Amino acid sequence: MPTIYDLWAKTNERDGKDRDPWRRHAFPLHLLDVALVAEAWLEKDTGLFRRFCELWPDAEPDAIRRALVLTAAAHDLMKVHVEFQAKSEEGWRRGYGATWSQPSRPDGTGFDHGRATGEVFLSMVSDDGWLPDGVSSGWAPLLPLLCAASGHHGTLYHDVTPDTGIGWRVRNQAWAPLVVDALDEVIHHLGKPLPLPEGSPPAFLLLTAGFVSVADWFGSNTESFPLAGEAVTTREAAEAYLAEHRERETAETALADAGLIAGFSEVPGAFGKLFRDEPSDDDEGWTPRLGFQEVVCDLDQLDFGVTPGPEIAIVEAQMGVGKTEVALWLAASALRHKTANGLYDALPTQATANAAFERVRQFATRLRPDSDLALALVHGAKRFDDAYSRLRRAYGAGTHRSAGDEAVPSEVVAPSWLQPSKRALLAPVGVGTIDQALLGVMGVRHGFVRLFALARKVVVIDEVHAYDAYTGTLLRHLLRWLGALGTKVVLLSATLPPSLRTTLLDAYFQNATPTGSVPDGTAGEPDAYPRLVHARPGARAAVLTDPRPEAERETTRVFVERVLPDESVPDDKIDPRTRAGVAWVGERVEQGGCVAWIRNTVREAQEAYATLKGAGVPAILLHARFARFDRNRIEADLLARLGPLGTDRPDRLVVVATQVIEQSVDLDFDAMLSDLAPVDLLLQRAGRLWRHERPGERHGHTRPVLGVLMPSDADLSALAFGSSRYVYDAETLARSAVLVRQHDAWTLPAACRSLVSDLYDGDWSGRLPVDPDSLVKAQKALQAQTRRMEHAARQAFLSSPDRHPAVRDARRDQSDAGAFATLTTRYGAHTAAAALFRDTPAGPVPVGADAPLAVPAAGNGAARFSAEEAVELASVSFPWYGDRPDDTAVSDSLDGLRAWWRETRPYDDRLFVLLREGGFVHGQVIGRYSPVTGLHLARPSDSPSDAPPFESL
Repeated sequence: MPTIYDLWAKTNERDGKDRDPWRRHAFPLHLLDVALVAEAWLEKDTGLFRRFCELWPDAEPDAIRRALVLTAAAHDLMKVHVEFQAKSEEGWRRGYGATWSQPSRPDGTGFDHGRATGEVFLSMVSDDGWLPDGVSSGWAPLLPLLCAASGHHGTLYHDVTPDTGIGWRVRNQAWAPLVVDALDEVIHHLGKPLPLPEGSPPAFLLLTAGFVSVADWFGSNTESFPLAGEAVTTREAAEAYLAEHRERETAETALADAGLIAGFSEVPGAFGKLFRDEPSDDDEGWTPRLGFQEVVCDLDQLDFGVTPGPEIAIVEAQMGVGKTEVALWLAASALRHKTANGLYDALPTQATANAAFERVRQFATRLRPDSDLALALVHGAKRFDDAYSRLRRAYGAGTHRSAGDEAVPSEVVAPSWLQPSKRALLAPVGVGTIDQALLGVMGVRHGFVRLFALARKVVVIDEVHAYDAYTGTLLRHLLRWLGALGTKVVLLSATLPPSLRTTLLDAYFQNATPTGSVPDGTAGEPDAYPRLVHARPGARAAVLTDPRPEAERETTRVFVERVLPDESVPDDKIDPRTRAGVAWVGERVEQGGCVAWIRNTVREAQEAYATLKGAGVPAILLHARFARFDRNRIEADLLARLGPLGTDRPDRLVVVATQVIEQSVDLDFDAMLSDLAPVDLLLQRAGRLWRHERPGERHGHTRPVLGVLMPSDADLSALAFGSSRYVYDAETLARSAVLVRQHDAWTLPAACRSLVSDLYDGDWSGRLPVDPDSLVKAQKALQAQTRRMEHAARQAFLSSPDRHPAVRDARRDQSDAGAFATLTTRYGAHTAAAALFRDTPAGPVPVGADAPLAVPAAGNGAARFSAEEAVELASVSFPWYGDRPDDTAVSDSLDGLRAWWRETRPYDDRLFVLLREGGFVHGQVIGRYSPVTGLHLARPSDSPSDAPPFESL
């Protein structure tokens, strides 16, 4: 029988054929490496340890510390198993192989040592426990923690729960005696477990699972913990090994270099020092804006972040009032009081995250002015954002510099270790998409690590009104977990219905401790706007609003013009609404200036653009169905001309766009036309009107005007909204049409509250001029859709915060590879993706590139990166109905690239499409692509009968 020091935990076999002679790291050493990381992390990051203690207040802090270190050490216990040891031929020969008497040895295929670790711990304390009483009773209090930690390779096993009758499985196994030896060795080096109360809180277990997983990542890093080879093969040598790494502070250095040890004790308490353009000791003249921002940023008015535990603020304010600064100010307060240890700013889209990145970067440079601070942009396409790429290039491709290096100034940096998306949320400051946070409560591998990363941060979620039933269901589940973990949350919205506010508050406090209903706190002022609602468990919510009289507040009046369909040309190929829109837009742009026309679908935007160009009107088209290269190019051009710093604003221009400019692109227009949409979205779109001060540049446009393309009386009665019915539900569109009819001008910000409240929470009985049968049919269809989407979301859930953390069937998280998600959308579609290539005599050229793309040579990292970048920039996403498009039967010059992509990214199922004269027929996908108008698609032959045709979207 071998000893535990004869067994291996890591080898250099993955280094390839050119590795040094075979080397190993003895099994106990890896356990001690991970324990060292856990030990150092809890010591250096006092906020993390305090959060563990807050989540289990009945347990003694010393017992919690010892339990976490022992759990981290024991996480890989079942690497003693013969199946694991057989994964290395040389490792087997030097270990079990020396005494193996069976006719054949195991091959290790499919063995999951994480799951096996959970099962063997259960067997230790089962009714027929097989270990000596002293061993099993000592470890029994840690059983829930150990089961949670057994998921450190990405899966929280839903069936690894306390049970009986499994001891017989392991009692007589060849490796069973070594389990006792390994546990004795851990206790010898780290000490015995201390008593813990029964009933480990689920939130504590979730935090433990994430903590151990990350500690294992660091403990497995051979740069910090090189393979010891045969130098450490006894207990005495292990004692010296442990002492040496403690003296060298190996773990502390690794954690610091990765940017994970962050302290914010010196966060400035003056608004000016956090937000002025140039940091200065002189804050005079740089104060919050008068009114709402002034009140909520007053330390005497609001004590957000002063005390530990769950806490939420909901900021409801109009566009341009400074909601982002309010959120960052609240986060800074929690960082300053050490009740949080980081920030994650979650935006609806990659474009909005990119737009917020520089703003947060400037804020981050002032959070900790005397030392470096790690910052991450968190989404699958971050490496294509220029600002983030410049940051990484400027600091050695993201290598974290020591805070003690006096040769360079302290800065915000982007550590390379944090670049994969599942790790990026661990950065002290992060900006990214809401999707990255939602993955924390979904059944993806290592999703719980994301939740662990968010647990100690202030999580800011922007545009919380903007999510559909699927994403909204996930958002509520995320809020439940964040409340249970004691995470501080700030929600932002310009147009939040009161009913949705209540729903979000209830979700956050459902599992918070102490539990209890949190009154909304809006009695007597139901329509106060702007407002900030601040709530803690068991206490009445505080409400802050603008204290100034209405007459002293800044207001904007947007004048609304109703544009009816032009039915004057019968049987014309152009839609009557498009024809009316062209006339309205043409008249406005003729007098000069820049006009936006926002359409609800890509197909309608393409039709409007073509019609305007045919009429000789200067126009640009922007929507989401461009290849990434072309969309980036168009957005950059528009920002340079129409953005806040635009210096080449044209005299006449129409920008035809879809919803992509509602939030993400900071453009300013003199007039705007919009398809009918829910009123809250019309208000968002109107926020792009007269957005920036441009004295004398409005070309005769004397007031901000929003035109809305309206249905006829007959269409409204029949709920006939054309293609818009595939984007927004019919009853909401009908209500919005009535509100647009009733109000010729919207006074902002008051309309953001009154119109949105009426739209979603008003009494509409008898107010809709709609055929009753059509309304009932629409309501039933919406209810069915909502049920389907909510069910799909619940199927993806991590378990609830009142249960042992578990995942039913962990799926691979593709976000690190930049793969396009395949989440169900409103009408049962999936997001498909295609990489587009031009067919040339020299070979296939990716859209946006100048030269053919060849399969990169194996081992050439630079060539692989360049090839991946070219494919990503040439990719475009689009909705798909029915089965996934299949391109395995396609045979063309892309076969080699397609095979390489499948081999290197087996879970990324994007199509590789060859364009010939701009068009393509690719299996079921028929379309054409233009860098000016984007992707045009025809309806697939096997679409479900109730799916909208592509030509309608």
